[in-house]
Amino acid sequence: MDIGECRPGFLIGGVPHDFGVSARIGNRPFFVIEADEYDTAFFDKRSKFVHYQPRTLIINNIEFDHADIFRDLKDVQKQFHHVVKILPQLGKLIFNGDDKNIQEVLDLGLWSESESFGAQSSCYWHLGSVHDKKKPYKFSIQKSKKYEGRLSLLGEHNALNAIAAIGAARHAGVTVEQSLKALTNFSGIKRRLENRGEYDGVTIYDDFAHHPTEIKCTLEAFKQQYDKQRMIVVFEPRSNTMQMGVYAHHLKEALSSATELCVYDGGELSWSVEQVLSGLHSNIFTNIERLVEYLLSILQPQHNVLILSNGSFGGVCEKLIAALNQRLHH
Repeated sequence: MDIGECRPGFLIGGVPHDFGVSARIGNRPFFVIEADEYDTAFFDKRSKFVHYQPRTLIINNIEFDHADIFRDLKDVQKQFHHVVKILPQLGKLIFNGDDKNIQEVLDLGLWSESESFGAQSSCYWHLGSVHDKKKPYKFSIQKSKKYEGRLSLLGEHNALNAIAAIGAARHAGVTVEQSLKALTNFSGIKRRLENRGEYDGVTIYDDFAHHPTEIKCTLEAFKQQYDKQRMIVVFEPRSNTMQMGVYAHHLKEALSSATELCVYDGGELSWSVEQVLSGLHSNIFTNIERLVEYLLSILQPQHNVLILSNGSFGGVCEKLIAALNQRLHH
């Protein structure tokens, strides 16, 4: 089959701008699933990915998450070991060679082919250099030969994600050159540092980030791109793990690159936002309307607002856009 005619099916945890849907059946034999370690159902506490029987598997990173169902990191790693074990002998694992938690899982046993990716030159696929950290993000991949690529997405973490995708696609018959060409035109996923537009001179971004590592990578990539502009971060600690306070001691560092920080505390947190973020230029709100009012009082042209939440955040993004539009026309 000509790989150029392939229209694979997919099921992912977001809506790509290029497709407008988060799932489609597509043409066989390829189907791409974005899987995580969360449990399958209330009656099946195994991670979802053990049911998918993958032929090609990417493990991007392993960190402790979902404290509502896992006891600790070892508990999470156990589930990843299960999925590694069911890979067929001629299957392929593409894994982050810079992640020690992944290596600990692989030390338990690996029976399929594998290729590592990462920033280190010891990885099979590695980020050779970054030519320009501004848009478009230009990077090179070193393997047996050097490849040049471009992305419209910001940050080294997205370049590494692209390299992992290239390795997985090659296992399905897509050449590196074909993948790089496709990635040049890839416009990203909704709510992944999504530019919602400029309103009264203020640019609004919406992002699903909720884990400290995600938050840190997103803010640092944005700061790198727009280093001379103010970055007002509006954050809701909403996930079960976040509300339980498991990540609390990592949040200050993750959010430290914000010019100003607004945090919404809906009264369900088991920890003190004020204590955890002490020393940062932060404001704490318990009411969405007052949060929006405060933002309107400080926002000026050329400011950027990054809204971070893995939920609807009380519609704060839409409310802020509506309020800025109203301010513009009065």
